[in-house]
Amino acid sequence: MRPGSPRVMAVAAVVAAAAAAAWVLSVPAVDSQTEAELASTILIEGVYYEDRGSAVITYEDVSGMTDSVVLEVLGMDVSFQRTYEGSAFTVALPFSSVPKYGWPVHPIVLVVDHSEYGTVDAKTEIRAEGEPAPRVIYGVR
Repeated sequence: MRPGSPRVMAVAAVVAAAAAAAWVLSVPAVDSQTEAELASTILIEGVYYEDRGSAVITYEDVSGMTDSVVLEVLGMDVSFQRTYEGSAFTVALPFSSVPKYGWPVHPIVLVVDHSEYGTVDAKTEIRAEGEPAPRVIYGVR
C-alpha cells in the first residue's frame, strides 16, 4: 500500500476514529458546571478554509493560566504533534481538500497543563468555514 492511496486513507480514517473513541472513553468525565467553566475559559477552534487549503487551529485561555499545551491532530499521513507554551496560539495545517470521510477522521486532541484545573484533556473536530462549531469535550485528570 502506498501512502495517500485510497486503502491507506480508509485505514487511517478507521484508526483515527478508533483512537478518538478510545480517548473519549479513557478521559474522566467532568460535571456540567466544570464543563461550562472550562468551555468559557479554554477556547478551542479548528476551521478549514478551502480558499487557503489549510485548517487553522486556535487556542486561547482567557484566564491566562495555561502553562503548556500539547496539540495533536490524529489521522494524518504524517503525524502532527506540537507543544506550545503560554495561553494562546494559532497554527495553520495544510489540507489540499476536505477529507474523503469528513473532518471527524482528523480529531483535534489537546492536553493542557493549567494552573487552576491541573491537567485538562480536550477533543474537538475541524469544521468547514461557515459551519457550526462542533462540541469540545473536556476532561480533568
